[in-house]
Amino acid sequence: MILVDAYNTLHAWRNAPMQEDGRDVAALARLITASRFGTDSVHLICDGTPPSGHDGIHEFTASGARITYAGAGKEADALIEHIIERS
Repeated sequence: MILVDAYNTLHAWRNAPMQEDGRDVAALARLITASRFGTDSVHLICDGTPPSGHDGIHEFTASGARITYAGAGKEADALIEHIIERS
C-alpha cells in the first residue's frame, strides 16, 4: 500500500493543479494511479475536512485511489501513523 500525505505532496509540487476551494486532491490521485505505482493500493490522506464540510473522518474513492480526510482539526500525520500501526 502506498500512503501519501496529500496536502504536503501538493504543497511541495510547484505547479500543483488547483481548484477554487484549494489544491486538487483528485488530480493527485489520477497522477499516482496513472504512474508505475498505480498497480499498488494508493491511499491519500488529507488534513482536516473536505471542501464540502463534513465534520468527521470522510472517505471516498477517486481514480481508483482511496482518499481520506482526517476530520475537523486533525492532521493527516496522526491518521497515517494510526494506519501504519494497524497494519
